[in-house]
Amino acid sequence: MNLNIVVDSGCDLRSIENLPEGITFSYVPLSIIIGENEFVDDEHLDIKDMVDKLYSYKGKTSTACPSPEAWYNEFLKGDETFAVTITSGLSGSYNSAMLAKKMLAESHPEKKAYVLDSLSAGPEMTLITEKAIELALSGLSFEELCAEAEEYKKRRTHIIFVLKSLENLAKNGRVSKAVAKVAGMLNIYAIGIATGEGTIKLINQCRGMSKAYSKVAEEIKQLGFENGKIIISHCLNEPAVEMLKKLFAEAFGAVKIDVMPASALCTYYAEKGGVLIGFEA
Repeated sequence: MNLNIVVDSGCDLRSIENLPEGITFSYVPLSIIIGENEFVDDEHLDIKDMVDKLYSYKGKTSTACPSPEAWYNEFLKGDETFAVTITSGLSGSYNSAMLAKKMLAESHPEKKAYVLDSLSAGPEMTLITEKAIELALSGLSFEELCAEAEEYKKRRTHIIFVLKSLENLAKNGRVSKAVAKVAGMLNIYAIGIATGEGTIKLINQCRGMSKAYSKVAEEIKQLGFENGKIIISHCLNEPAVEMLKKLFAEAFGAVKIDVMPASALCTYYAEKGGVLIGFEA
C-alpha cells in the first residue's frame, strides 16, 4: 500500500528529501490576492516580490483556499492519504479537504483519506507531517497512524510567534485594529499562540526585538518544552533566527532546531520580520 501525505501551503514544506519507499508527499497551494494580482503559494513564488506589492498596495487584500477538486486530485494519488490543513479558524481549506474526502469515498471507495485540522499553521504543521512519516515507518495501520497523529497534535505540539506588525491580522479581523495601531507606533513586538480552537491569542507584548525573543524562550519553557524538536520559520528575517538559536541554546542546551523560510501564506499573515516557532512539549 502507498501512503500519500498531503498538506496545504499553510505548511512551509514544499518537498521532503529522501522519503522512504511507499511514502509520497505533496501540497495544495492557497493563493494571496493583492488588488488584481493573484500569488499562488507554490515553490515558484517570489515571496519578496509579493511582500513588496503587499506593502505598496493600499486597497483590500485577501487569501483564497484550495478548491475541493484540488484536494481531490491529490487524494487520488495514494491508496491511503493523510492530509494536514491550516487551522479552520483562519481558512476554509479544511472544509474543502473534507468535501474532497467525501468525493473520494463516492468515486473510489477502495481508497482511504483522513483530514487533520492542525488548528495551527507553519512549523506546527511541519511537526505533524514529520510525525506521520515516523508513525508510518513504525508499522502502524493507517487508522492507527491517524489516531496517533491526532493525539500527538493534541498533547505534544505547540506554536508561538513573534510579529513586528499586526496590520494584516487587523485588516482581516483577527486582532483589534486599535491594538495593531498602538503596536506599530511604539515599536512593540507581539507574542502570540494558537488557541485550542485554532484562533490567534496574543499573550504578551514587548518593546524591542531582544526583549521579545527572550520572552519567547521563557514562554516556551512554561508551555512544557524540555528537549523535543524545535522548528523556526521566518518571514525574511534570518537575523532573528540566529538570535533565537542562541537564546534557546542558553535556555535548553543542545536541542535540535530546524529552520525554514515561511510560506507565502504565513508571510501574508505574519508579515515581514515575523517569526513562527513550532515545538514539542
